Amino acid sequence: MSEQPPSGPAEPSSLLSLRHDPYRLLLEMERRAREARLGPGEDGAPGQEWNGIALRVGDLRLLTPREEIMEVLMPPEVTRVPGAQPWLRGITQLRGQLIPLTDLRAYLFDAPVPVGLSGTRVLVSSHRQIPAGLIVDEVYGFRRIPDTRRRRVELDGLPPRIRPCVEGGFLVDDEVWPAVRLHTLIESDKFLDPAV
Repeated sequence: MSEQPPSGPAEPSSLLSLRHDPYRLLLEMERRAREARLGPGEDGAPGQEWNGIALRVGDLRLLTPREEIMEVLMPPEVTRVPGAQPWLRGITQLRGQLIPLTDLRAYLFDAPVPVGLSGTRVLVSSHRQIPAGLIVDEVYGFRRIPDTRRRRVELDGLPPRIRPCVEGGFLVDDEVWPAVRLHTLIESDKFLDPAV
């Protein structure tokens, strides 16, 4: 008598029974790994997670959605723009496209990122209409954070120019890091008016 592969949804103890269906076996293993990492949600389904990039601007630690950043670069050579605000560091060329580079620390705190620091990076925005590169003090890398760590953020402690861009925060290393939508910042009137 031959054994038939199961036709219904996998039960928690049926990995062995899925040995004849490698695709469903992998899906079930992935589901279990995700549930073990995130824990079940209120409905018993695996919890959701937020994907983003962790960075630092001065002493301020921030998160931004991963989909809003196209790439992370070492600071390139720039050409100064006469008559521009000090926070507009200049213009650079990236694969044939001109991109203005904004010193995010200077924009938020009126104090520029020192030139030559080893951790300094440029976040190239994925905004389709407004090309922009944002110079930050440091990029910590990608973060996948369970939604259960989402927290409310006290906006009073943040620079005024970034408050409209904050969509809550997440508990990271016992500290709430604000989650900032950089596309919202780039679309703001102040950001789009770099003239002195």
